[in-house]
Amino acid sequence: MSATSGPCARCRIASQRDRDRVIQEWEAVRDAAVATAQAQEAQETAPARF
Repeated sequence: MSATSGPCARCRIASQRDRDRVIQEWEAVRDAAVATAQAQEAQETAPARF
């Protein structure tokens, strides 16, 4: 670590990349869950065919 507070530039870049990757993974899982929930809700609200 340098004399200033916080990580060095290399560590900061690696940390930002990790953060960005985790955010992208979380958004993908969230989007999949929303799509699944919407599909299930659409089936529940569809009129029953007799």
